[in-house]
Amino acid sequence: MIRSRCSTCGQPLLTAVDPEELERACRERGHLVTSDGRVNEQVAAELLNRSVRTLEDWARDGRIPVVRANRRRTYRLSEIARLLDEA
Repeated sequence: MIRSRCSTCGQPLLTAVDPEELERACRERGHLVTSDGRVNEQVAAELLNRSVRTLEDWARDGRIPVVRANRRRTYRLSEIARLLDEA
């Protein structure tokens, strides 16, 4: 099922809730995925069809854990999948 389109590449975003499928979809679209399954906040926001600001609010409120790497916010695909599953 398609939620929307990636603002970077224009490809459809999937509502897949399997982290491995999310990782595959990200890599196919040219998005960087870390070896432990994290993406930057822009990609995470696109996957969730929300703004980066909303994602920051969710992280502050404890709805999704944020992992800081080199002063950048990253999010685990497993947590993104969990939120998609709740939607």
